[in-house]
Amino acid sequence: MSYFSDLLSAYSKRIGINSPQIAGYCGLDRVTVYRFMKGKTLPKDRDTVCRMAEILQLTEDERNILEEAYECARLGPRVYWERQYIRSFLKSFTGTIPVVPLVHYDSGNLSAPQKDTLVVSGRDHTLRRMQKEIHRECCGEHCTIELVMRPGIDPVMDILMSEGKKNRSVKVKHLIPLTTSFLSGPGLQVSSPAGSFTRGNTSVSGMQAGLAGLGSPRQMLMAHGKGAGGLKGGLISPLLAGNLFPEDDLIWNHELLQNFFKIVSMCSEGFDYEPFYYYSRQAEIGTFPLYSNLLVTETSAVLFTDDLAESIFFRDPDQVAVFRGKFDTIAQGKPALSYVFRDIESFMVNMNNVILKRDRNMADTEYFYASQPCIIPILTDEIIRKHLRSDLFPRESEGRNDALKNIYDYIGAIQARYKKSDNNSVNFLSESGIRYFMKTGRFAEVPMELYSPLSVEERKEMVLKLAESPNYSARILKKELSPPEGMLCVEVMDKSLFIEFLVPDKGMCFLYVNEPGILLAFRNFFSGFSKDELYSEAESREILRRIAQES
Repeated sequence: MSYFSDLLSAYSKRIGINSPQIAGYCGLDRVTVYRFMKGKTLPKDRDTVCRMAEILQLTEDERNILEEAYECARLGPRVYWERQYIRSFLKSFTGTIPVVPLVHYDSGNLSAPQKDTLVVSGRDHTLRRMQKEIHRECCGEHCTIELVMRPGIDPVMDILMSEGKKNRSVKVKHLIPLTTSFLSGPGLQVSSPAGSFTRGNTSVSGMQAGLAGLGSPRQMLMAHGKGAGGLKGGLISPLLAGNLFPEDDLIWNHELLQNFFKIVSMCSEGFDYEPFYYYSRQAEIGTFPLYSNLLVTETSAVLFTDDLAESIFFRDPDQVAVFRGKFDTIAQGKPALSYVFRDIESFMVNMNNVILKRDRNMADTEYFYASQPCIIPILTDEIIRKHLRSDLFPRESEGRNDALKNIYDYIGAIQARYKKSDNNSVNFLSESGIRYFMKTGRFAEVPMELYSPLSVEERKEMVLKLAESPNYSARILKKELSPPEGMLCVEVMDKSLFIEFLVPDKGMCFLYVNEPGILLAFRNFFSGFSKDELYSEAESREILRRIAQES
């Protein structure tokens, strides 16, 4: 059985029709529909699901729920929810990176004596005291904060981001515990237990609102049960009692995906935020007995629980030194979750290292998504020389020749890769992104500070070349993943993930992610598009030609 099959059966009983009637309306065999309802097989595509929704007289919300339940059954809960988290991450780029809402706590409301050890009960008291400690540290000329904490504890992240925005000298080292289960295969049907992704300010009404708010699977299903017409939760409650989404040790990993945008936001804010990761067993209750999270400043240390309901504050220098030593022990040799390059020169140097020097498995497919089309593969030398802003590197400046060489090497390496017969790249585009390029002359994968916009005729020529290029595998998405003005570029390579995006008042930010679990989740996302989500390659090329001719 599956949530999809149970919904199908419940909806059919509600209006009193049987499987032969559904089969007749949908042009299917009666036994086939019976197997749908028993969870033994699934429809081949969404069109069949939509036909069944018509005869079942479903509302728009109910149809959306049925379609999402079908996708969940088709992909398996783990991959389904990973795809939802990544989709939400990509949709977050709305022209400029959005400001993460900050939770403010009045640090002056908690009057407690300055004891060497202080036990605090209550979430608000913990947060107020923590903000007071962090704020006092950040008032100095230099401030270093060391943190061992899973990524789902938003209020602490909000406090750190708030202080980091006010004081750019703040340095945060964040160790993120993960589980090795993140690296297991996509067949494992795992999701979150109740409350793992609870958001106090999230109101879920219907599937789309739930996905936008990123509630937990269990939280969302409860919301759908209350809003699913005649079901009134009567169907949903037994399903949850049957542990549809079993509790497992992937909680932290899913929280990392769910909160990935917040981590990316902190990386791009401009203060020194370094996320690292390590693999730990959840059965150990994190790193420390009972209190699973640690925050260390120059003069204090805080142990706190996942729900922030209990905490212990230490101010004795010897005790603080012990916890700092504990952090250093865990942090030793741990790899960075991501690398951020905010200037063009470091981006070019490191991108060349990725493209030119990596040990690539030629059989692996690389996936590339851009909110505007990447036209580097078909740029001519004439256009490159015409539009490259060499004035960024004055002739008298040191390293000018090296900087320009890095740029040409970068463009040349990408072009060479697309010309190879064993090129296994798949490029995902959107119609709005192509139209944005035709309107602005801006394209993805090259920092826009480096070039001037292409002319209208050049834009038309480039789009037509994309449509005709035999080595450029372009697939156009039927639904948008991100707004085109967000200048978002994502490249999933065999051993690393590259993300480029626009940061307000700072230009482009370039992010590399090497953690295998995140890489696997993004690879599953881009390799998992169904025919319902993509135009065929022939259709995609025809759309490119049509848009070019419309200009």
